Amino acid sequence: MLKDREQPISLPAVEVFRGEILESLHRATAVACRADGRVVFALGDPYREVFPRSGLKPFQALAQVETGAVDALSISNEELALSCASHSAEPGHINTVSRWLQRLGMNAQHLACGAQVPYDTPVAKALFLSGAQETPLHNNCSGKHTGMLSACRQMGWPVEGYQELDHPLQRHIANALGELSGENSLPRTAIDGCSAPTFAMPLAAAARAFAQLADPSRISATRQQAVERIFTAMRAHPWHVAGTHRSCTDFITACPDTVVKMGAEGFYGISLRHLGLGIAIKVDDGAERAGQVAAGAVLEALKAVAPEHADMVAAWTRKTLINVGGLRVGSVQPSQQWLDSLPSGLQLQ
Repeated sequence: MLKDREQPISLPAVEVFRGEILESLHRATAVACRADGRVVFALGDPYREVFPRSGLKPFQALAQVETGAVDALSISNEELALSCASHSAEPGHINTVSRWLQRLGMNAQHLACGAQVPYDTPVAKALFLSGAQETPLHNNCSGKHTGMLSACRQMGWPVEGYQELDHPLQRHIANALGELSGENSLPRTAIDGCSAPTFAMPLAAAARAFAQLADPSRISATRQQAVERIFTAMRAHPWHVAGTHRSCTDFITACPDTVVKMGAEGFYGISLRHLGLGIAIKVDDGAERAGQVAAGAVLEALKAVAPEHADMVAAWTRKTLINVGGLRVGSVQPSQQWLDSLPSGLQLQ
């Protein structure tokens, strides 16, 4: 499937200007799939192998729903959304995870994700000025790991080593992700930044998994209900999926019937329910700023953005560069080739 490529692996996608001169260029690939795996459009090679990284969190969260932990442990929609999050460690995120762990009879030391400086710069600054140390609660993956612990508690699985690939929890996640992506064996794994397994797959397989969030009609009734609960939780609580002034939160807020999840190294996954599409984007050099622009341009082209929120998405898609003196010095924007290669949402209705 990776042989005999007839097109470049990626396209010039995002341009960075200083003044009127092109200073930097980011290349990216994007593919859109239906839930049956049919590729609807591709910009670059749809079968390049990628790690979706945190883009997999909505699928890793399936375990706590499918094991019955969500109902048995009274996990709220806010908590379920937070289990899909790469959160900013704002007080609302930290307090939610802390209370959730307390209900499980656990604390931050049970989280295998490790301590991390908060994503959010004001939060990180406040933490530093307070003289406190970051803890695993501040890790952007602490919600995901608390969800994993919840599934273990519900099933009686060992808490020790829950992040290991051969643990029953991780096998459950791998099986679910394999079914939804169409890559049933998922043989290639590595360790993510939070110490949980991450899975490599063709970009089209990642898009197919996100298509299942948009259109779960082809999967079993039990898994369909779990997918619906995750989609609903992310839609209802976009701030819990990321945080203040974060791209995923703004994209979900601005786009009806849509969920968006970024992953490290320039990955974005998008589920467009009104089109029944899943989209996966990968930036070659891993730049998050380029992923934000490329994803925003896709949402705009596919007419996913509510008119009243057009400015919210445009702020991510076409950014003004301001230097430390407050002067406008350049811009970051999608390339014309990227825009010209995208179909209109009207073409996919």
